[in-house]
Amino acid sequence: MKNHNDLNLISSINPRAKRLSLRVDNKAGVIRLSIPKWTMKRTIDRFLKNNEQWIAERQAALLPKINIAHGSIIPFQGRNLTIGIINHTKRTTLIDVRDDRLVIQTSRIDPTTNMKRWMIEKAREVIEPLSQEKASSIGKQISKIDLCDPSSRWGSCSTDKRLMFSWRIIMAPPEVLDYLVAHEVAHLKHMDHSKQFWNLCYSLCEGSEHGHDWLKQNGNSLMRYF
Repeated sequence: MKNHNDLNLISSINPRAKRLSLRVDNKAGVIRLSIPKWTMKRTIDRFLKNNEQWIAERQAALLPKINIAHGSIIPFQGRNLTIGIINHTKRTTLIDVRDDRLVIQTSRIDPTTNMKRWMIEKAREVIEPLSQEKASSIGKQISKIDLCDPSSRWGSCSTDKRLMFSWRIIMAPPEVLDYLVAHEVAHLKHMDHSKQFWNLCYSLCEGSEHGHDWLKQNGNSLMRYF
């Protein structure tokens, strides 16, 4: 793996790749270059030169990472909360929401890991029962629900009825989370994006298309944390 500092570009050899390709990694805040094995340096240099403007535009659009620190702002269920860190001597880190503050009581110098774990737990508390409720309403069963942190999608549904969600969706407004759950549950019945699928999806989230639009416009901003 190589870091092209002048372009803030991360490159790596991909034995399975058939051609040079670029993609935006919003979670890491970088542009990634995938290089097929045995590609000559002059070919890579020419490819980068031809895509220099694209890289510059995408790099400029990347949002800076936000650290979990006292006074930082973090979204939670669509609300922007101010992080307040209270130092204590107990071994357990306690996290709770108080009005417009997210209070972290901890003895740790950096409570980022605790904060991430708390977010995942809160996401599971909402997503699991909501998914089961929507699946039951259309006569379908879910084999398993996984919470992950993918860099390029918010959810998925496999042919064996296994649902996957990005835990980061707990930072989005509740109606956006509701849409995402409806989207993946609808795939239990329609493993495509046909008209029947979309009709079912929107019926499961009260017909609102707001969630789809919100994720398209604002989803990348949730990658700035952790």
